[in-house]
Amino acid sequence: MKTENSSEEQSTVGRKLRKWLKSLVVYGFLLLLISHGVDFYRLSQLETQQVAPALLQQLKAQLSTQQQQNFADGDALLVYVWASWCGVCRTTSAAVSHIAEDHPVATVALKSGEQAEVDAYLTQKTYVFSALADTDGRWTKSLETHATPSFFIVNTAGDMLYYSVGINTEPSLRAKMAFYSQVKK
Repeated sequence: MKTENSSEEQSTVGRKLRKWLKSLVVYGFLLLLISHGVDFYRLSQLETQQVAPALLQQLKAQLSTQQQQNFADGDALLVYVWASWCGVCRTTSAAVSHIAEDHPVATVALKSGEQAEVDAYLTQKTYVFSALADTDGRWTKSLETHATPSFFIVNTAGDMLYYSVGINTEPSLRAKMAFYSQVKK
């Protein structure tokens, strides 16, 4: 008698677990779809979808020789706008640092101090990316973003292929980098 009840209980638990997992997958997919829709809408609302040539030159100067070559060969460039005072940036900066180990990444530190202060902050946090200190916000303004963290994926011509504001995970950013490295605008 106990084994029949145990089998029924296990079967019920199994059905509930499958139903819960199915719901999780459906809601996760919907969240992903809505999130990407918002990101593409944001990009479409930018006045210019091009990085200013002077800023692009500054960003490329941050790259290692190998990253510059990879970017010139068509790898996408992740442009990350962050701030030392931004709470969410503490999480996203670690992910960006990991990505910078094997992808072209350039960053802009919004109102986080002079260049020496920004460099000291990066050293203290052991991030592997460098940053352009944007003390007055002019570089960030040229990107038409007013929030941190912001993420842009840019091709060699400086075209903005992707734009997102807020938290992004390392796997998500890596997938977007891989996708946009294949896209030629």
